[in-house]
Amino acid sequence: MRPKEFLAVDLETTSVDPNTAEIRVFGAYDPYEDKHYIYKWNAHNIKKIQILLTEYGTIITFNGIKYDIPILARHGINTRFRHIDVYNIIKYRRSTLIRPQGFDSYSLKALILQLGIDNVGKGEIDYNIFQKTAWTINEQNQIIAYLKQDLILTWKLWAYLIAKFKIFESFVSEKDRARYKHIITPTNLLVYKIICHGGKIQELYDERPKVRKFPQPIMTIPRREEVHNAALFKFSYLYMHTIMQYNLASSECECCPYANEGKFHGKNFYTVKGYYCQKNHGRVEKFLKQLYIDSNEKEGYSMVADLVFNKLYEVFTTPLFYATYDKNAAYDMYTLTKQEIKLMSKKFEEAGFLVLYVDMDKVFIQIPEGETMSTLISAKDKIIEYMKTKMSFPSETFDLLLCEELSYLKFFKNPTPKDPFLRKGEYVYITRNGLIGSEGVDALRVQQVIGVV
Repeated sequence: MRPKEFLAVDLETTSVDPNTAEIRVFGAYDPYEDKHYIYKWNAHNIKKIQILLTEYGTIITFNGIKYDIPILARHGINTRFRHIDVYNIIKYRRSTLIRPQGFDSYSLKALILQLGIDNVGKGEIDYNIFQKTAWTINEQNQIIAYLKQDLILTWKLWAYLIAKFKIFESFVSEKDRARYKHIITPTNLLVYKIICHGGKIQELYDERPKVRKFPQPIMTIPRREEVHNAALFKFSYLYMHTIMQYNLASSECECCPYANEGKFHGKNFYTVKGYYCQKNHGRVEKFLKQLYIDSNEKEGYSMVADLVFNKLYEVFTTPLFYATYDKNAAYDMYTLTKQEIKLMSKKFEEAGFLVLYVDMDKVFIQIPEGETMSTLISAKDKIIEYMKTKMSFPSETFDLLLCEELSYLKFFKNPTPKDPFLRKGEYVYITRNGLIGSEGVDALRVQQVIGVV
């Protein structure tokens, strides 16, 4: 017989310590039948509980990995069932995708209220009641009401996650969809699955991957402490375009029969380690290009594209992900991007503009006296077109987009006199419209800058 789909489970115990807690009440909820199962913990009910758990395909808990499941196992319950912990997903797997600003608290009550799932919220109860072994009718009713509410809210959180990440279903295999891998897996693994599925390549893993270290994403040293006329630009997914425009996922291809003959190896301009096909775009590159197009045209695709493109460097430099990992391509992804940024900075200086700072895809450029934003944009367009001439597959989507015109920009010095350089990743700016932006600094320093300006 096919198992029922979901059963939300929660325990009421004597302690918050899973190593010593004794179960007082077991609770479960079938959302599709809208049916609760509330059992006082005793030898007679243990058999009922074990049978109940085997009737469902997936057990849903809130913090079950660290709490409910080990307690059930310690009490003799077979816990070899498919289990999904919504707390674990929200806090460790999907937090930034669900709420980029983060959560004030990850308690069940706080999450429900912050996500606007239920305005009633979690109930209240005196936990001393669970130190007792017997209860009055009134106490039993309190426990049942409290437990039912927790179970319903746990289910509502899981239903929220199903709806939130439904768009990802079409980007993974049918097997992964059935096991909710698009919701429960770590983000780097999910991106790898999406790339393999979208690029129609076999999802393979290196069982004994060698540990390799690659440079961190590019961040330059600021070149001025403060300026009063600047612009903030942003590359449109720099690493994605590097992979796509140089075909870095296609070091092996069938259209270049004579080893590396005719492949891209820097064009006597860039220095790279690998050799990449210049005749045809690879499957992965085609998928990335289409995903970028779809992200601007199809509802919901932007969330998928943001996740995939922002995790590409991490995925392509991870030896575990055998189907996409190539040590030369992983290195070249970084070094090509770095050389492109160096070329860009040089060209801007030749045009009379100073690149103040680069933080991966963010580029701050000073506008000197006598120059205007329009001349800067004109220079930028020419530089982008020149950069494309060095690429195997230049894309119309590769660009440096203007984000903000800045009236003031400040970077911060290192606190020790032995290190004279300005700090990376710490700055405050004020836009022409009076908006405040910052990175890596606390609210106090932001207020100090505003007060001085």
